[in-house]
Amino acid sequence: MGWDYHNEMAPYDRRAICRRHIGNGYEVIKDAMVGTTYYAAVKSPHDGSVSALIILTHIDQRSYCNFGMKWLTEYDGPFHCDCPESILKELSPTANSYALEWRAKCREKRQTRRENVLVKAPIGSKLKVTLKTGIERIVTKQAPNFQFKSWWLLVEGALTYIPRNRVEKAVIL
Repeated sequence: MGWDYHNEMAPYDRRAICRRHIGNGYEVIKDAMVGTTYYAAVKSPHDGSVSALIILTHIDQRSYCNFGMKWLTEYDGPFHCDCPESILKELSPTANSYALEWRAKCREKRQTRRENVLVKAPIGSKLKVTLKTGIERIVTKQAPNFQFKSWWLLVEGALTYIPRNRVEKAVIL
């Protein structure tokens, strides 16, 4: 499965563009953008079942065909598992193993995120983090600034930061 590129006029409303390209009688029941990925519960005109549609989006302003879309369904077993629970609740029951596994991964990822101490800790909190390499550091959760668009972790006593994807576990001090 490849990417489809076409021309879109700026400013880009990814959600509206994705909605506009869903056709063939499919009806969008509920949809959401998570980052650059579009998730939707769509109703089939053939049998009335509701399944998940995932569209990866990409913008390349240097090209005439500047808006890219990669279409996936839950039956493809996509890697992207950030689908909101509100969309998962709208989906029809299925026996497809790929779809069931994808739905379970989405719910598991949401639950893990809810339990994550890093996310819950308020800005300015001191944390003791254990990295995936086993190293422990004391860090401070910082507000978005500089090149960071969301919160980030400043290592205490050093002018370095730790990427959050390298943190195994964290404890608030």
